[in-house]
Parts: sequence; structure tokens; C-alpha cells
Amino acid sequence: MNKKKIAIMLNHTIAKAFRKILHIYHTKIFSRIPGSIKYGSFLINLALLDIRKNSIPFRTILDKDWDYLILLDACRYDILKEIMKRKIGYLISVGSNTFEWLKNTFKKEYYDIIYVSANPIVLYFIIKKCKGKTLFFHLENVWKYGWDKKLNTVPPSKVTEVVLKLAKRFPRKKMIIHFLQPHPPFIGYKKYKYVSNIWRLFVEGKMSKEEFWAAYKSNLYLVMKEVRKLVKYLKVR
Repeated sequence: MNKKKIAIMLNHTIAKAFRKILHIYHTKIFSRIPGSIKYGSFLINLALLDIRKNSIPFRTILDKDWDYLILLDACRYDILKEIMKRKIGYLISVGSNTFEWLKNTFKKEYYDIIYVSANPIVLYFIIKKCKGKTLFFHLENVWKYGWDKKLNTVPPSKVTEVVLKLAKRFPRKKMIIHFLQPHPPFIGYKKYKYVSNIWRLFVEGKMSKEEFWAAYKSNLYLVMKEVRKLVKYLKVR
């Protein structure tokens, strides 16, 4: 057996052990110790060790031909396909979270792109990794003025509103449109519309698996309404 195969097996074994620790963390620790979420993120990084080191694809969304790229934060391919009721293509992500995806995707300046973001992590990435240097022609931080304190997120309709204005103003520019949904909170599900920490309810057994998926899908339906509006408008431009 060569060294590469041994390294892959070792990474896989280590990651498997950390996945077990992560499960214990979520079921026994997370709901009892306030402020422990950062340790969960650390464990997730370790649990994904074997995937990241050996399966990161080399192609990014920049290798595709597009004028408008719509990002649905934390959207599952299988659920999207189920909702759309047809076959859809896919590209394996180069990151398991927003920051990692940004780091592995954008390596230089892209002055032909306007980035419209409901996600604060995009600006954080530029400040931390790019020392505040502008990567895009323009970064529109919708969350700065469109954040709904009651819902604890940016409603997808706010992103649509901003995109339509910018598309009219800069018709020749490419645009990345980053919605926060279907990422929690599940504002599309009436019962949990104003619940910010939905994970705690699920982990503590106060929310069934079936109800969790129903709430998740409701968020996806909500954002897909906005996506259809944008596609209809942008298609004719």
C-alpha cells in the first residue's frame, strides 16, 4: 500500500472518531453550555478532515459561463431537485461553509462582477483574507440595511429588490446574488418563524425530524419564489 492510500485511511479514521465526538457534543454538551458554538465549529472542521484533504474538486463556479449566479445558502441538492420536480445539474462545492467556499473560489480581483450579499461572512472574508481590498466591481452588503431584527435574518424579498435596481443600473456587469435562505431561521414556517436557534429545539427533541424538514422546505419554497421573479426579469435583459 502506497503512502497516499495510508494517509487517506488515517485521515478517514481520525475524522470518523471526531464525528462521534461531534455527535456527543451536539446531544450532550451544546444545549447545556452557553457560548459553546465555536467549539462545535472546530469539531466540524476536524470531522470533515478526510473530505477536505482528499476530495476537494478543482473546478469552481468561475469555470462556468454565467451572467447572473444565484446562491441559496445551505441549500441541499436533493431537496432542491425534489421541489423543482426535474433533473438539475450540479457542481461539487469547494467549501463546506461560506468562508471556506469564498477562500477556495476567489483568488484575485473580479472587476466584472457585482456581489450582492445577504450574508455578513462575505464582508468578513474580504476584511480578514484580503485586508479589506475590494475583490469585486462592487460588494452590496444588503444585510447592513436589510436585516430584519425580528426575523433575525435578511428576508429574500429584500435581496430581490436590491438586485433589480442594480441590474438596471449596471446592465453589462455579471452579478452574484447571495440569498441567506434556506439557511435557518425558518421564516417560511409559521410555527418557527421567530425562533433563531432552531438547532437547539431539534437536538433537545422538541422538534421532530419530519417537522424540521418541513420547516427547511418552507424556507426553500420562500426563496424560490424570489428566484423565479429574478429569473423572469433577468432572462429578458
